Formats: sequence, structure tokens, C-alpha cells
Amino acid sequence: MNRCRALLAALTILLAMVCPVVAGNAPPQSEPFSIDVASRLLQEVTRGFITDNSGRVLAAFDSARMRNYGSFRDNVQSLFAKYQSFRAAFRVRQSWPQGERGVVIVQFELEGTPLEEDSPPFRRSAQLRFEFERGRAGWRIVDVAPRGFFS
Repeated sequence: MNRCRALLAALTILLAMVCPVVAGNAPPQSEPFSIDVASRLLQEVTRGFITDNSGRVLAAFDSARMRNYGSFRDNVQSLFAKYQSFRAAFRVRQSWPQGERGVVIVQFELEGTPLEEDSPPFRRSAQLRFEFERGRAGWRIVDVAPRGFFS
């Protein structure tokens, strides 16, 4: 009986190691930069705005590697405090690897409906440059310019 349990445990460990590779789901650390990588993270940013979830927006960014992340986080949270709902969309214009990073230029659209009825809604549209870097948890955004777009 103990031999069967040991064999079952060994088989379980082996399957856990092999199944992600067989299913085509390589660990995020080994995935090369691509438009798909960038699009997935930018979709998380737009979904965060659309679902009124600042945590989801910020989860796409690497807080440890992004310069002045605290200020960026505060600006994003300030937007969520002023507006009750958002519409957001993006379109990738260019993408390229740059050393250990990936870079994309996107046309980003963001509209907000204010919490206060007498405040006007806002609409922003601009070309933004996002930089991506791979870390332990996979690819994350490490820079965006101009940052004022999200303030």
C-alpha cells in the first residue's frame, strides 16, 4: 500500500511538471516578448478601467521596477476616486524588442463619467509608449510615457 502511494505521488509530481509543457502553456518566464504579450497586459489595464477596478489596472505594472511607481499609483487611484465609470480602448501601432525589454506604441482612448453631476466628463486620446520587462511573475509594464495621461 505504501509503495502504491509513493508511486502515485511520484506520478502526480511528474504530471504537474510535464502537463504545462504538453498543453502549450510554457511558464511565463520563458515566453518571449511579442504583440500578444503586450496586448494581454494592455487588455488588463483597459478591463480594470471598464470594471472600475484600480487594482486590476495596477497589477499590469511592476511596482518594484517602475520608476516613481508610487506617484503613478496615486494618480491612477485619484482617477478612480473622481470618476464613476470608464470606457477604455487601445490599438497597437508598433512593437519591437529593445534589449531585455519590449516596447509598444499604442493609441489609447480613455473616457470617464464624473461622480459629481455638475463636473464635465473627460475624454483622453493619445499615443502612449509602454515598456515591458520580464520578471519572476512574467511580463509586466515597467514604464509608460507620457504618464500624465493617467492623472
